[in-house]
Amino acid sequence: MKKTTIILLSYILGLSLQINAQSLIKRNSDSEASQQIKTIQKRHLTPEDYKLWENIKNYFISDNGDWLTYVKYKKDESTLFLQSTKNALKYSFSSGGIHQFNVGSKWFACLVAKKGLGLLNLEIGNTQWISNVTKFEFSSDGNYLMYIKTDDVNKVSSLIIRNLKTGKVDAIANVNDYLANPYSNQLAYIQSTKEKKAVKILFLGSTVSTTTIAENNLHNYKGLTWNLEGMALAFLQEKLGATKIQNAYKIYCYKTLKNKSKLYSLDTFSDNNLFIGRRIIYHRFKLKFAPAGAGLYFNVSRLENVPKSISNKGVGVEEWKASDKELYPTRKRNQNSKNYGARLVSWFPETGKVTVLETNLLPKAVITNNEKYMLSYNPLTYEPSFAVKENNDLYLMNLKTKKSNLFLRQFGGIAHISPNSKYINYFKDKHWWVYDLETKTHTNITKGIPIAWHKDFPKHPHKNGVKPYGAPGWTKGDKQLIVYDKYDVWLISPKGKAQKITQGRSSQIKHRVYSNSILYKGQIKSSAYGVSGVSSIIKTTQEIDLSEGLTFYIKGADKASGYSVWEPGKGIRVLVYEHKHISDLRKAHKGKSYTYVEQSFNISPRIMYLSDKTSSSKVLVESNTHQKQFYWGHSEQVRYKGPNEEDLKGALCYPANYDPQKKYPMIVEVYEKLSDKLHLYQNPSEYSSDRLNTSNYTTAGYFMFYPDIVPVFNNVGMSAVRCVEAGVKAVVKKGVVDADHIGLAGHSFGGYETNFIISQSNLFSAAVAGAAVSDLVSYYHLDNMKKFEDWQYNFKDSFYENPKAYIYNSPIYHLRNVSTPLLLWAGKKDSTVDYRQSLEMYFGLRRLNKTCELLLYQNDEHNLMKAENQLDLTRRIKMWFDKYLKLD
Repeated sequence: MKKTTIILLSYILGLSLQINAQSLIKRNSDSEASQQIKTIQKRHLTPEDYKLWENIKNYFISDNGDWLTYVKYKKDESTLFLQSTKNALKYSFSSGGIHQFNVGSKWFACLVAKKGLGLLNLEIGNTQWISNVTKFEFSSDGNYLMYIKTDDVNKVSSLIIRNLKTGKVDAIANVNDYLANPYSNQLAYIQSTKEKKAVKILFLGSTVSTTTIAENNLHNYKGLTWNLEGMALAFLQEKLGATKIQNAYKIYCYKTLKNKSKLYSLDTFSDNNLFIGRRIIYHRFKLKFAPAGAGLYFNVSRLENVPKSISNKGVGVEEWKASDKELYPTRKRNQNSKNYGARLVSWFPETGKVTVLETNLLPKAVITNNEKYMLSYNPLTYEPSFAVKENNDLYLMNLKTKKSNLFLRQFGGIAHISPNSKYINYFKDKHWWVYDLETKTHTNITKGIPIAWHKDFPKHPHKNGVKPYGAPGWTKGDKQLIVYDKYDVWLISPKGKAQKITQGRSSQIKHRVYSNSILYKGQIKSSAYGVSGVSSIIKTTQEIDLSEGLTFYIKGADKASGYSVWEPGKGIRVLVYEHKHISDLRKAHKGKSYTYVEQSFNISPRIMYLSDKTSSSKVLVESNTHQKQFYWGHSEQVRYKGPNEEDLKGALCYPANYDPQKKYPMIVEVYEKLSDKLHLYQNPSEYSSDRLNTSNYTTAGYFMFYPDIVPVFNNVGMSAVRCVEAGVKAVVKKGVVDADHIGLAGHSFGGYETNFIISQSNLFSAAVAGAAVSDLVSYYHLDNMKKFEDWQYNFKDSFYENPKAYIYNSPIYHLRNVSTPLLLWAGKKDSTVDYRQSLEMYFGLRRLNKTCELLLYQNDEHNLMKAENQLDLTRRIKMWFDKYLKLD
């Protein structure tokens, strides 16, 4: 205990010292940039300049840390870059796409549109181009490159095997697909000619050899799938003679154990009556192996839809019943789907046993990794329901004995199966529980810890709406469940023994485990965690090896962010923590080299490099360096008290070339909580699908303000009014904004908030509301009840229990109070908020002779998807605000 205390105290002190030290560090690159800016004559940004901006995305670091890849995007073009982390060496590939390093990072390959496969020797810098390549991959040991190449003349696809050490090339003709073994130098491929179809395995050693495992003269193969250990291969064979009531697939499973191999098959067309009237769903649900490796799993669905509703001949009628488990449109859509009635099936090749696991009574199921148990449920049991997360009865079956018992009754959360199938963890009654699958006992593992495990504000007011902070996984061997509170990370055993391994609460710094699949992106293969049909409430969690340490994403209440590393017995070491938005950490799998992206309101995203050999990070890649030619603003956090004396925050973005002697117009954008925009950089653009572009307005002489809104149950509209007014008044008090020239904007739920706020407040001189609800009563009655009673609109009661609250919080009933000129817009194909909600607002204001305009975009959606509509809307909104807010 003393050792733990010392480590934690050291962490707090170390974190504080590192943060303070980092705040004092002035990078050479920053200083040089500052000097350059002083010598450049700046100018104001215009819409014509927007086309200069680019985005950085999709970057990897090589496993030795010597190379970095990233893509720079502009509107109609993209370029893949390969850059050294040690020097200025850089390669570029216009329109470069899928790319990969081999193990050891001596070779780099990428596909380029209309050019083919580029193979680059990173030691000598030589690039070789291979045309007509559609797919490629390096072998698991890094010594071979495999790719599919199509001949220009006869259009035959061949599998090419290139030995990267010797340069020897082997070609196998008529190969249309392959799949590399994840853990050995084997490659399964499908070879197909008019005379013969075959599945073969290629062995890549000192020489290349091939084994045929299945072949026939007529039927095509597809769906190659290796198991996690690479010891079993599954695939499908299409069969002729399919009928409307019977499927036409044969499933194969090739297994290798103790140097002995055997091929098993399941003929779903002729061998088993189980498949009559069903088909294998391959296009959506692939063949799957469980981690235990014994069984193979696939999905089947009905070939025929259920009978349609009875109607008189020639009469088009829809039959809706109040007692329906599913609404008519949902039922019709499901019945017309190819996946209708999808059921999970298991096949154990050694025994030949086939079982349909998902039934009509319990149509959703998940198998534990050890294949001993199955959790299943029926999502329609408690329908009609009006909760976003419906209650479900979860049943647990022992697959050997077939005994089943009700595991959780009326459960509204998510149940997680531990990686080694020993436990099921779930959140209930504001605590974490663990169910032992062997002893069949439930244990409340957080009962004795005086910490809240659920989010401060139960956004969803119903019982099921109390949301936990999370539990990202189990430690190795299912020894401890990793659990979050508001700030910290805990390790808790199935018996309730707890250890807190971070100390974020005292400094209000939130710690969250950063996934290795992201940390080592592009270097390691991610593994599946379980076998399931389509389930949103039963998951199999990942296993986390503590001996390798943990990486945390950390974020402060002041919006500073970064990453830290925890090592057993050593405590926590901060990698980076700054008053910027830090994201996308990557680590070289071999060594301790890191890259990450940093940005702030006035620093375009740039890729940073950090090594254990250096004391500070350096800039590797900058984007939008031309920004220094233009005047730009900055941002700051505004803190203020809400209507109930709660602490609220807002992000205030200053206009470019700000003059403290002047007062400026301001636009307030609303949507729940937006203060996280404080350190986000936004490229200026006239193409936005929903919200305002911050940079467009700050470079045009506006303040932009993004306040947090804390909703109050049964009074969502008025809570928005009070929180926004409090934030606006706090900004006006700073003396930088002209209080007579303030605008308001919002989209979707933010559009509703905008509509309601202007019906209660006279602070705003112009407003824009997109895809906005105006009448809660009518919107509630168009199958949106869940949004009110268990989600965003935060009503504890139904309309019938508290009609006054719904009416009071509806903008449409307060239109007499509106004095703010309002611009409304919506897409006529909007399936989220019916555009007629905007029509109601428009017609009401029109009847009252208020200032209002409505833009309806034909054939567009909730978020405008058509570029021409985005451009039109962006320009119209800008003209609207300029008309009413510009001081000149």
